[in-house]
Amino acid sequence: ATAGERLSWWLFDIRCSAVLEGKLSIDDIDEAQVERRLQAANPVPEVELVLQFCEETLLGGLPPWQCRNSHYIHMGRLREVTQQTVHAALQEYNALRQRHGS
Repeated sequence: ATAGERLSWWLFDIRCSAVLEGKLSIDDIDEAQVERRLQAANPVPEVELVLQFCEETLLGGLPPWQCRNSHYIHMGRLREVTQQTVHAALQEYNALRQRHGS
C-alpha cells in the first residue's frame, strides 16, 4: 500500500474506533472533518490534474483523498507521448469551466 492509502486507512480506523467507543457520533463525520484530519496528519495539497499514461484509471501512488476531485486525462502509452500531446492535454484542462473530477 502507498503512504496515501496507509494514511487513509489509519484515519478510517481511528474514526471507527472513536464511534465504537462512543467518543464520536457517526453523524459528526463529514467531508470537512476528514479534510481537516488528513491535512493535520499529512499536509498534501489536492491534485488538480492527473495525466494518465496507461489504459486503466489508477492512482499510481497518489493519495486517494487528495485525488477525489482531480481531472484525469488519458494520454495513452508514455513512449508515444509528444510535446504536442502534452500541450493539447494542458489546453483541454485550461478550457474546463468546472474542475471537479473527470
